[in-house]
Amino acid sequence: MYTIKKDRTRRMKERPSGIVLMHAQNLINKKAPITNIVRHSTDEPVWVTWQNYLLNKISIVQQNDQYMKYNLPMHFFEELIDDDYVIYTGLNQYKESWFLSDMAQQRIIEPKFKNALLVVIADNFELDVVPDRIYEQLVQKCLEPLMHQWHLTINNIYYYDEILTEQALDIVLSPDFAYEYHPMRYFNFTKFKMIIDNLYWKYYSSKY
Repeated sequence: MYTIKKDRTRRMKERPSGIVLMHAQNLINKKAPITNIVRHSTDEPVWVTWQNYLLNKISIVQQNDQYMKYNLPMHFFEELIDDDYVIYTGLNQYKESWFLSDMAQQRIIEPKFKNALLVVIADNFELDVVPDRIYEQLVQKCLEPLMHQWHLTINNIYYYDEILTEQALDIVLSPDFAYEYHPMRYFNFTKFKMIIDNLYWKYYSSKY
């Protein structure tokens, strides 16, 4: 459990620029390595461990960033517990993700995405094929309500790799880059969008 501090920072008043999906592997800071919690292979839930890592361990290596000490980088977090996936609420939706903001500042992602909602999945899609159940749970429990709340469409949902800038790979693969980078090779975004379309096409397939 982490301490909730007083924090007056707020998101800009306009609606989020979209929803970004990313696996947890990319949140690992090279100066604060972790093991055994990236993927869902453990018997115990990893959500609490990730919170402690992101709010305590990373803040130690980023001592000049007060915002990181009091805020999680993701707005939602999904992991496998027993036989199914669960989704937790992380950062307040009205606050910017410090991770996306940092990536935009370093020109790794386009500036408009610093205001997006970040959904993190406790897995490594560079190595693991994505079960359909992940897509289905994300759509039903997380994305569909967000699309309705913020008047977003399928076209406003992205996975992290597709919002990288042209120079991003040169930066993230540099030894000086603070975070690990692992491509979401097995995240089938075409199938993911088909599931959204099949379940909610009459509401969200076209723009408002």
